[in-house]
Amino acid sequence: MTDLRFSVTQKDLSRGARGDRPRLGFLSEIAERGLPVELFVAVNAMSYVRADVSQAESLDLDVRTVHLPPLARGADEDGDVELNTHLKESQMVYEHDDGSVERRRNLAPELTTLHPPRFASDDADREARRERLVRTLAASKDHRRAERKYRGPVALENVCPRGSFDYLLTTAEDVTALRATADRLGRRDVLAFTCDLGHARRPFEFLDAVGSPASVHLHGTLPERATRELDAVCETFGVESPAELTVEESVGEYHHLPPTVGTPSFERAVAALDERDIDCPLVVELQPAFRTAETVTRIADAFREVRS
Repeated sequence: MTDLRFSVTQKDLSRGARGDRPRLGFLSEIAERGLPVELFVAVNAMSYVRADVSQAESLDLDVRTVHLPPLARGADEDGDVELNTHLKESQMVYEHDDGSVERRRNLAPELTTLHPPRFASDDADREARRERLVRTLAASKDHRRAERKYRGPVALENVCPRGSFDYLLTTAEDVTALRATADRLGRRDVLAFTCDLGHARRPFEFLDAVGSPASVHLHGTLPERATRELDAVCETFGVESPAELTVEESVGEYHHLPPTVGTPSFERAVAALDERDIDCPLVVELQPAFRTAETVTRIADAFREVRS
């Protein structure tokens, strides 16, 4: 059975720690309900994870999983170096001890999620890139096993396509192709998936292709042209206007809306996880305008009602 969690960013934590009312309310409501969180780490803030963990602890938040920046080089020869650096920066910290400097554990997440790299659409030898990605994951896993310092599974998450780029993980067919490549290389063990139902064009087909996800991300989506529905969402959740929201220009949709609105249907999504006996974290991702105590209350109550 899935357990509900919320994604929080480094900015959320720093603003909450400074007493910013909306963010503090958002984080406090999560903590009061005893819900774990997933820490979203920005690409330019890897070195601040220790401060983030301390701030989360001061707010009584339990960081269970981590969402790292996308891999930029996961499909080239040195991709494992970048991946290992990401993992070390998020899980280990330098500490002074009696004049010496040691690398110690800072965070031990149950799961680390990241997006695979994107590449130019006119340079799309996809099988070669899939092989590089699998080899990257394999080299990283072998290194982590040998070093015994920052273990824990790493999961690839499907993305919302942006601009004139190609991606290795957006469809159910991509899941099948990656597994075929991993099988050919004898490294099926390195593949784990975080299934983002909001980003998937056919979410339940994608879920079936993954089978047993390591994690599920959930949020509502609405087309940009659905102005009446967007106005209603903003009114319901106390957002002044859709102008405060970010639209995914490449697909003409708003993503990371509260999962109780838009598509996929919240009720159907939770039912789909239960029907398939999926047991993994269910992480809610929200645009900044919706990160309020009221939103947490509405989503948590809706989740409880669907499950009752």
